[in-house]
Amino acid sequence: MPTTSKMGFIYPLEGQVNWYVVFQALINGIDSDVYASLEDPHLLLNGGGMITLDEVADELSWSDDLEILSTLTGGSITITAGTLTGFADGKVAYVEVSRPVSGSRILTLGVADTLTGNRNRVFIALRRGTTVLMRNSANRSKVGSIDYWGSETFTTGSIADSGGSESGIIPVGVNKGSIWNVKVTALGNTTDSTICFYSDSGHTNEIYSAANQDCYTSPYEDGTSWFVGVLVGGNLYYEVTNDGANASVYQIELVGIGDMS
Repeated sequence: MPTTSKMGFIYPLEGQVNWYVVFQALINGIDSDVYASLEDPHLLLNGGGMITLDEVADELSWSDDLEILSTLTGGSITITAGTLTGFADGKVAYVEVSRPVSGSRILTLGVADTLTGNRNRVFIALRRGTTVLMRNSANRSKVGSIDYWGSETFTTGSIADSGGSESGIIPVGVNKGSIWNVKVTALGNTTDSTICFYSDSGHTNEIYSAANQDCYTSPYEDGTSWFVGVLVGGNLYYEVTNDGANASVYQIELVGIGDMS
């Protein structure tokens, strides 16, 4: 039976007897695939109740149902409360959604080192040590791979007080992705700092900023995921300005993944 060159859909031979059965399978296959392509970029992950990680047994558990909601169609995928095994450090948790031509969806939970280009695998969480990084509202369902690029700490030089600043490069190594957490610590007694990140060396495209932050009394920390999709050469550029009363060295810590879709 011949198939299409890209998606592998079967289609009837010219003049085939009982061609309509094959034609119907072709149309239903196209319908299912187009539906998936519309639904996948518009998914939100909700619920889960108490989410816990057993770092010894490598188990991820959630006490209530997880719901993957499509904002486009209004449809939802419910993952019942349970435990996923094999969720070791660096692993990605996902649910594979099979959409048969007829009947209900089939859900299969799994873990992997990366997500391959299988559009049916919807990213749920990434483990980094004892930390579980859950999917947010940004789409993660159609990635070619998820390349974890680290929990890295970068230390600035000493920045003078009252408006002194220092710029630098953070070699992320991927051209787009999400930063899940940024933490800045001032190592000298200064309580007024501005943190900015840019996608270019000329600092014309600002992608994140936080002004008038006290990074000394306790580290400034922002755990809200923010998407970066414009990096050139895999570099992120930072600038820290010290508006406080004392010179200080700063430590910048980032946690993120590369979204290579």
